[in-house]
Amino acid sequence: MGFVMINGSVDQERVFLADIIIKIQSALSLLEDIVAGYKDELREANVALWGYTRDPDPDIDTIVHRVEYERQLNVIADAGERSLKQRQRLFRMLKSPYFGRVDFRDEWTSGPESDPYYIGIHSFVDEDSLEVLIHDWRAPISGMFYDFELGHAFYTAPVGKIDGELTAKRQYQITQGGLEFFIDTSLTINDDVLQRALVGKSGDHMKNIVETIQREQNAIIRNDDAEVLIIQGVAGSGKTSVALHRAAYMLYKYKDTLKSSDILIISPSNVFANYIADVLPQLGEEPPAETDMDSIAARELENVCKLQTRYEQAVLAVEAGDKRLAERMRWKSRIELISELDEFIASLAQTRFSPREIVVDNHKVSHEYISRRYEQYHKHPLRRRLDMIYSDIREDIRAQRSAGFINKWSGVIRQELDSMLDIRSLLTTYEEFYRFIGKPGYFRRAGKKKPEYSDAFPIIYLKAAIDGINISKNVKHVIIDEMQDYAPIEYAVLSMMFPCKATILGDRLQLASPQGSTNDDIRFIYSGAEYIDMVKSYRSTYEIAKFASRIIPNDRLICVERHGVEPSIIACGSDVGILDHLADIAEKHIGQSTLGIICKTSDQAASFYKLLIERGIETVLLKESGKVITSSVMITTPLVVKGLEFDSVAIPCADSVNYSSDIDRQLLYIACTRAMHELTLLHTGEFTGLVEM
Repeated sequence: MGFVMINGSVDQERVFLADIIIKIQSALSLLEDIVAGYKDELREANVALWGYTRDPDPDIDTIVHRVEYERQLNVIADAGERSLKQRQRLFRMLKSPYFGRVDFRDEWTSGPESDPYYIGIHSFVDEDSLEVLIHDWRAPISGMFYDFELGHAFYTAPVGKIDGELTAKRQYQITQGGLEFFIDTSLTINDDVLQRALVGKSGDHMKNIVETIQREQNAIIRNDDAEVLIIQGVAGSGKTSVALHRAAYMLYKYKDTLKSSDILIISPSNVFANYIADVLPQLGEEPPAETDMDSIAARELENVCKLQTRYEQAVLAVEAGDKRLAERMRWKSRIELISELDEFIASLAQTRFSPREIVVDNHKVSHEYISRRYEQYHKHPLRRRLDMIYSDIREDIRAQRSAGFINKWSGVIRQELDSMLDIRSLLTTYEEFYRFIGKPGYFRRAGKKKPEYSDAFPIIYLKAAIDGINISKNVKHVIIDEMQDYAPIEYAVLSMMFPCKATILGDRLQLASPQGSTNDDIRFIYSGAEYIDMVKSYRSTYEIAKFASRIIPNDRLICVERHGVEPSIIACGSDVGILDHLADIAEKHIGQSTLGIICKTSDQAASFYKLLIERGIETVLLKESGKVITSSVMITTPLVVKGLEFDSVAIPCADSVNYSSDIDRQLLYIACTRAMHELTLLHTGEFTGLVEM
């Protein structure tokens, strides 16, 4: 195991912990007084401000006092908010102040003694000596806990690289302020500690992983050099956790220039967004902004058309088996669609603009002038080129004519310019694109003025070239999860909308729709991006992970050696037999652990939900539009459950009819890889041939 002994007995560790708890309680008590003081100041300032705001006809002194009290209120409120957040952090620290310790002797230290550094989720400074008693896990010195075994080690401080020797390492389990155990080890993260974390029960929200971050994960978390980082991670590799912890690390390192509100997470569903919502708050950070591709598209095309949602389209293509829709989705997922749209846009720019001379009251604007300006502004959207030409003409007139002339003729000039660009509505122009490339049958409406979802981002791409789109100046880092589900054209639009740092993550093997991207597609759009493979799976037992690899082989997969029971394949005599088994499994989990009953389709999920409810089984039907609800038993589908995990998973109707196609293979793989400890597949008739036997 690589155990070592650190100086300090169990009793000494308990004394140190008790001392830390006392100091935290003291700091909390002081903060309580500070918060109470801010409340009093806030109340007094409000009363004073109220007195000045009641005056219906204030003089200059009253206005000055009112502004001053408003400023005071803002200052007091901000300071009080900071104190409240610090109090929350200290309350959390009372339960478990730290989880690790490294003993480090730097190269300038004489003698054999090393200095101990305790590591926790948050830092803690002694209020009297100002000594850092606990270091934040994101601090430079804390990185040695994750990155080094005993021997030579280093960290990078503000003054530069600090070399030295890591002489010891200790890991703690502290619960409710009590020391349960500690382990002395030379390893990066002791396997016993990792195993204890992995065998734990799942919950209704994702948990932070600061106590068990692995070396390869830590390298990704602390990578703040890459402008764009693309993470391809196998199921259960912790890629989403790593991306969120990376965000927390950057918020710590760049606290003066980066706020949580500067980070945007693009989630695949409401369920997933809710599931990950607590991770950053657990780490002491405010939750970042969150959205999804449906919301982005709806906002951008609000005045253009309504849209089919991503989920609605996926249900039709995957669950209902609409083969023609699936073909259109695949076709619109080609990287070549971007260049085809570019060719069409270039054609519009050349053929739809007809410059001509403008004459108003003997003032002439030549055809050549307008044409030259139009070409000069070729990097801008077509209609914005007209705006810029119009501004240029106004400036030229201002130098020659009176303001009255400008006011009288501006509207006429604008009208003349607009008439030179022959482009009709965005939807009509988009429909022309398919005739332009000889594919008129690939544009289908899901309803009146309601394009299919796979057309949403091609339309936005066209809008960017004609009218322009919203480009975010506030988002400084965007996190895109389930990257394999988004088509290249979607990434082309996202790269325009969010010209900032990005973390893009997903797993090509978990593509559950005809629409999506390959890793090469994404790397082509984000040229210069850093690419990382995460091949070690932590979620599932060795037996479950190996079973899943019989559905979709992955030679690069590394399974953590955590063993459990073999997945069960149970043949049932009838559908009632499947229901009986589901009821038995569910009753074992109620109030004990989480069970995900994952059906192939939403109709199947709704049917089993109704039947189990009728049998008195307490369960929740988890839908795409809903939130993760605290419940032992949840019934859902692979399209909804991506990114989530359960202690146990049961898959009904795992027969050769229900699971037979390539898409079915992806769905079955996703369902199986949600299981942490137990996996059961139930079927009538012949078992699916998608599992290699």
